[in-house]
Amino acid sequence: MSLHSWRRPDAAKSPLEGPVAILGLGDVHRGDDGLGPAVIRQLRARYLFDEDAVRIGDESAPGFDFGTFFAGVRAVILIGAVHDALEGPGTLRWFRRDTFRAPGPRRALERFGDLQDDFLLLGAVPGCLDATTGLTPQVHAAVPLLVQGAIVELERLGVRARQRRGAKGEAGPTQKHI
Repeated sequence: MSLHSWRRPDAAKSPLEGPVAILGLGDVHRGDDGLGPAVIRQLRARYLFDEDAVRIGDESAPGFDFGTFFAGVRAVILIGAVHDALEGPGTLRWFRRDTFRAPGPRRALERFGDLQDDFLLLGAVPGCLDATTGLTPQVHAAVPLLVQGAIVELERLGVRARQRRGAKGEAGPTQKHI
């Protein structure tokens, strides 16, 4: 799968007013549900962003405040596990506001209210949602692709990401049962 397929050539760039919000969704203590936070860790470890241009958050962080995080943003990128009974674990999925058909992504959108039209949900199909830490190997393998997908979307929105010197692409450990 080409990451360039994540771009929509017909989509006009958003005005450069306000930051782009990138939020990792999921519970790190429920196996593959921790995908969003794993991708956020990699984004922070591998790239530098202008703080006025990008807000990066992890909903599982203590004290996370959705209202403050999304205030004044011009675009939203959500990253997390996306349930799809027809696809196998680790299969990449992405949805824009106008392509939400499945109940799972539609519920995710409703959860965040009436956010910007420039809205993207990136994810992978989970394999295990048990009480474990870490990701299954299939979902773990999707992390670098989702990081790249977020970077491609930021570029489409006119936001530059600078790669950190010596940054590695590891996503962290695979599963441990707790």
